[in-house]
Amino acid sequence: MQKMGQSPTEDELDAMFEAADKDHDGNIDFQEFLVIAKANPLSLSLKAVFEELDVDGDGYITRSELRTAFQRMGHSLSDQDIKAIYRHVDQNNDGKINFSEFCEMMTRRK
Repeated sequence: MQKMGQSPTEDELDAMFEAADKDHDGNIDFQEFLVIAKANPLSLSLKAVFEELDVDGDGYITRSELRTAFQRMGHSLSDQDIKAIYRHVDQNNDGKINFSEFCEMMTRRK
């Protein structure tokens, strides 16, 4: 959040986390994260999120970067999980997620 110019207090962070952790398992999973991102687009810039996931800064989220991001959130993705995500998100089938594809995924209604 500090990278995005915000400096919440510990109490504010605790309140945000508790509000986001809908299943109260102590983690914010990807679906819970999507709810936050969609509900609060001004404070959670899609570009900032994309840049955080795009570790090497090449303009794409690779399978390795996606796996690493989920690991940082406390989740392991199988190869099957990653393939399923890419089937739905990687519209041009180049094996990477570009910013346009990322935005489409983040703003898609179920």
